[in-house]
Formats: sequence, structure tokens, C-alpha cells
Amino acid sequence: MRIGVFVGSIRREGRGATIGKWVLDSVADVAGAEFGLVDLKDFNVPLLDVPYMPAGCEGSYPDPEVQRFADAVASYDGFIFVTPEYNGGVPGPMKNAVDHLMVEWSGKPVAFVGYGGNGAARAVTAWRPIVKNFKMRDVENALALNVFGEDAQGEEFAPRPEKAEELKAIVAELLKEEA
Repeated sequence: MRIGVFVGSIRREGRGATIGKWVLDSVADVAGAEFGLVDLKDFNVPLLDVPYMPAGCEGSYPDPEVQRFADAVASYDGFIFVTPEYNGGVPGPMKNAVDHLMVEWSGKPVAFVGYGGNGAARAVTAWRPIVKNFKMRDVENALALNVFGEDAQGEEFAPRPEKAEELKAIVAELLKEEA
């Protein structure tokens, strides 16, 4: 099963890329899965201002950047959304990118790694009904990383060792959801 680690923050100095790499490193030895990075910063997905419904595109989009993003997403069988929390909700750029597509997400399993002061608990809660609209199957448990407290040393991301084991347990749940 191919799992895309979808990093949804586009902040230049944000922690998303660091946490995405940590996720990849932490699950590299998980049997039965191959992992890759889908970093939203690597795509120039425009604001969703299009005269069509993404559901009607069936994987073929007129905008070349959206198509490149769609092709990357379509290449995975499931996802780990690495999400910060912005003002109590999901990050706008990540939600915008998700909304550009339809069939690429449809029916695939998804897990969440939330990071922020409270582990992005409210963002993860907000993501769940969104992914349900795509008929994605979200695993019950999510990994919460407190990057301003116990999972940091000063300004540096420094997760507690047990967090990698928690992540592996979540990935095991994700693999059980394979289509």
C-alpha cells in the first residue's frame, strides 16, 4: 500500500516540512507500506475559483498545476494528513488544495498527525467531516504533537520517543483500512 504523507502548511518558516520528514523517518520500516511525501509547498495550487465542479473532472483538470497535484495525490492508496491548526480550524491552503480534487481522494483511508499548541485537536476534529464527504475512511486515533510544549525543545521540534510508536500504531490502523 502506498501512503502519501500530505503536509498541508505552506509557511516558509513553519514546522510542517520538519514534521512530515519525521513522519516519513518514523514509519520507514513499517511492513506492507511504502511512504512518500506530498508537500503542498511543492505545488502552486491556485485559489479554487473555477467554472467547473471538481467531481465532474474525473481526474482531468484544465489547470496544469492542479493536474500535477492531482497526479501526485492519485498515485497513493491512502494518506497521513500532517495538519497544523489555524485559529481553531483547518489551514486554508490545505483545505483549498483538497477541494480542488475529488476522485483522487475518494474512498481512500486517511490518518491524521496534528501539530500545534494542543496537537491541532480542533483541526483534526474539523477535518473528519470533510474527508467523510470524499468517502475517505479516517482512522479513529490521531497523533497529537504539542510543538510548543512537551514535543519541543525551545524552538526545535523534538518529539518524545513514544510518539513514534504511537504513529506506528496509527499506521497499522490505516493499513487495515486498505481498499
